[in-house]
Amino acid sequence: MLRKLCSNSVKLGRCRWMSNAGGDGENKGPKVKDVLDDELLTAIDNVASDIHPKNTENKKSLKNTLINRLVANEKSSFDAASASASSEMLDDQALIGLLSDVAGDAKQDQRKVPPKAAQLRQERRGLVLLRKEIFYQAMQSGFTAEEARIKSEQIVNEAQVQLVEQRKALLSGIQEKSAHEQAEELHRNEKEQKLFEMAMDVLEKIYKDDLINSDARKTIQVDKNAPKLFESKNTLGIWKTQEGLKDYSINFWTQWDKRAALLANESFGPTNSFEEQIEWTKKGKQWEYPIDNEFRLGDEQNISFIDHVFLERHLPSLGIPKTGPIAHFMHLVCVGLSKNPYMSASKKREHLQWFANYFNEEKQKLVHKLHEQEQIAAQNAA
Repeated sequence: MLRKLCSNSVKLGRCRWMSNAGGDGENKGPKVKDVLDDELLTAIDNVASDIHPKNTENKKSLKNTLINRLVANEKSSFDAASASASSEMLDDQALIGLLSDVAGDAKQDQRKVPPKAAQLRQERRGLVLLRKEIFYQAMQSGFTAEEARIKSEQIVNEAQVQLVEQRKALLSGIQEKSAHEQAEELHRNEKEQKLFEMAMDVLEKIYKDDLINSDARKTIQVDKNAPKLFESKNTLGIWKTQEGLKDYSINFWTQWDKRAALLANESFGPTNSFEEQIEWTKKGKQWEYPIDNEFRLGDEQNISFIDHVFLERHLPSLGIPKTGPIAHFMHLVCVGLSKNPYMSASKKREHLQWFANYFNEEKQKLVHKLHEQEQIAAQNAA
C-alpha cells in the first residue's frame, strides 16, 4: 500500500508541473531541472561534447535538441498513462482518508506559524491530495477520466488564484466580490461549482498566510557563549591520527541496503527515456555505446576467421572421400557453413562430424554403387 501511495503521489506531482499555466495567461512549460537531474544533464553534455568537440554552436544545438526531445517524451508518456492511472486512484481510499486527516488537523486553531519549509511541504502535499479528491468527485459526478483530470487541474488552479485575491482583499479591507468573479461563477455549471466550492474550502484550511496570522514563530537566538566543540582548547588528544585504525563494518549489510534501495527504485520504473535505455543496456536488450559488432561474443572473440571459413581441411581427417558424389556434396556443405554468420566454429565442426558419421563405409559403398548405376543408365539412354 505504501508503494501505491507513493506512486500515485509522484504521478499527481508530475501532473501538476505538466499542466500548470503561467499567471499572465502565458503557458509555461516545465523547467528542465524539474524533469532531469544533474546526472542526466551531465550525460547529455558529455554526449554533445563527444559528437561536436570543437564546434560550440552545433554542440549547443544538439544539447537543446536532446533536452526538448526528452521533455516532449515525458509529456506524451504522462498523457498516455493518465487514463490507466485514473482507475487506480478511484479505488485508493487511503489517500482520501489522508486528505480527511489533513482537513481535520487544519480545523484546529493553531496560532503559531510553522517554519516556511514545513509550510511549503504541507501545502504541496495538500494540493496533491486535493487534486486527487476533486478527480474522484468528478468521476462520481459523471465525468470521463480525461475530463475529470482536466477539471481537477482547472478547479484547483482557479481556487488558488481566487484564494490569493480574497486574502489580498481581506488585508486591504475589501470583501466584496468583483464583477469578473461573479461572471466566472455564472459560466460554471452546477457540478463544476460544487467541485470549486469544495476546493476553496479545503484550500482555506490548508493555506496559512503569515500576514493574517500575526503570531509568528519565535526566532531562536544563538548563544555565543556556549562552548565550541571543535575549537576547544581542553582537548584530550586521543584521536590525533588515523593510523592503525581499521574498518570492522560487515559488507553484507551494505550490500543488503543497496539491494533494498535497488528493488524500491525499480518498483517505480524508469523516470525518463534515458533511464529506460540504461536499464535496457544492463539487461542486454540494447547495444552498448560505442557500437561494437562483436558485442558479447564470449569465446568466439578468440576464434580466428580461418576456423569459420576454411572448413574443407577437416574433411580428410573425418574419413570423407576426396572424389565422387559424397566429396561434391560435402564441398557444398562446407560452403554453406562458411557463409553462416550466426553459427559458432565448434558448431560447424559438429555438423561436419555428423555428416562423417552418416557417410560410413556402408553408405559410401551404397552411394558409389547408385552413382555407377546412374552413369550406366545415362550412357544407355544416349
